[in-house]
Order: sequence, then structure tokens, then C-alpha cells
Amino acid sequence: MKLFGVMIQFPWLSILYTGIFSTTFCLWAEVAAMRDVSATETAIIYGLEPVWGAAFAWAMLGERWGMTGFVGAIFIIAGSFMVQILGSFPDVSRGDS
Repeated sequence: MKLFGVMIQFPWLSILYTGIFSTTFCLWAEVAAMRDVSATETAIIYGLEPVWGAAFAWAMLGERWGMTGFVGAIFIIAGSFMVQILGSFPDVSRGDS
């Protein structure tokens, strides 16, 4: 009977909201919008998601970053710039030209 009480108290509405709206709908909208951009730009957008999430949490919720957050954001942004600037190179070992 104790398990039944726990199931009733479980935040089902919050779980459904997170699963349906925040995950499914947002991912569908993101994929639909990325049909018109290149694979490199899509990878950069997906790679920067943690930075955007942290920026919106700072702006909307007043969350603050520690040193780890700043270092992580710098690594993510630097990696995104490296991918954009350097792009992809042919694999010389296979003889691609």
C-alpha cells in the first residue's frame, strides 16, 4: 500500500510536461529548422546547446556560473570555432583528394 501512496505523490504532470513539450516538441522544432543549414552549422548549434542552456538559466533564473562553468563554456565555444574555421580535411591515408 505504501508504493501506491508514493505513486500518487509522484509529479506526473511535471514529467508529462517535460517529456512532451520540453523534449519532444522542442526537438521536433529544432530538427525542422535545421533542414536549411549545412551539417557543420547543425553540429555547431547542437554542440553549443549547453552554453545556450546556461546562458538562458543565467538570464531567466538568475543562476550563476562557477569557474568550472566558465572553463567548460570556453572549451565548447573554442571547439565550435575550430570546427567552423578548420572544417574537414580529406583523409590523406586513404588517398582521398
